[in-house]
Amino acid sequence: MGNFRSVFVIGIVAALAACGSSSKNNNQQMDAPPQQMDAPKQIDAKVFMDAPPSSLDFSCLGDSAPTTATDPITIAGTAELAGYNGQFTLSPLGKATVDACKGSGACTGGNILATGTTDMNTGTFSLSPVATGGVPLDGYLQMTATSDETIYLFPGAPLVANASGITAITFPTALITALSGAIPNCTVAGNGLIMLEVTDCKGQAITDATNVMVSVEQGGTAVTAANVLDLSMYAGSAAAGLFLVCNVPPGTTTIGAKYQSMTFLSHDITLATSVLTQTFVRPGY
Repeated sequence: MGNFRSVFVIGIVAALAACGSSSKNNNQQMDAPPQQMDAPKQIDAKVFMDAPPSSLDFSCLGDSAPTTATDPITIAGTAELAGYNGQFTLSPLGKATVDACKGSGACTGGNILATGTTDMNTGTFSLSPVATGGVPLDGYLQMTATSDETIYLFPGAPLVANASGITAITFPTALITALSGAIPNCTVAGNGLIMLEVTDCKGQAITDATNVMVSVEQGGTAVTAANVLDLSMYAGSAAAGLFLVCNVPPGTTTIGAKYQSMTFLSHDITLATSVLTQTFVRPGY
């Protein structure tokens, strides 16, 4: 299912702190960071290079979709809570509920394949058994915690085997709400919010953001209001390959990307208001 690098939190929290947000985390007042952050830049037309860096793996590009999967599988990882208290922090999130859900609809009833609670001290979780029926599992994780944002985490491709090392990161609700005033052209109210990582076939982030073009569609039509922001504009090279997508209405949304002349594997995610959706785009299966 993949990992979200924890550094992407810096981009969000730095933006909030730069605007002097009065939001609080763990009942402590947020202070302004040492340096003012510049506003992000909208991703415009790309200048394509002749060849991708040799260290990136595109061997899965164009692969046929898998037809079988291990049954059952285990999905394991760690839940973390982002914060800002004079410095950027991530802390284990205990007592959060994590559900493994099938399909892209509501995670209720028969759509819940497994459920668990994160460890109080470490934030770790393990969901097992997760039934696949022997076919690739098209699903996602849902994480809920009191006073913090619900998140959905969609893999870049259906699961066919055990998935481990997943990092599910959430924010206090006040921080997400403050985004409307912190990031230009990013309206949170009434919209979904997407944290996106573009990777190669091995899960390595593609840091060449100038040659990445993210696509956002609903019903086969581009969401023209979507604002795709390169988080490296906030946090520098440490956040390269990570994007924030704002102004996307709730509903089934197809996420894809192009890198240079290559069209990566697209997939559907479900957006909801007051939910942070995390996902990946990779070259192929």
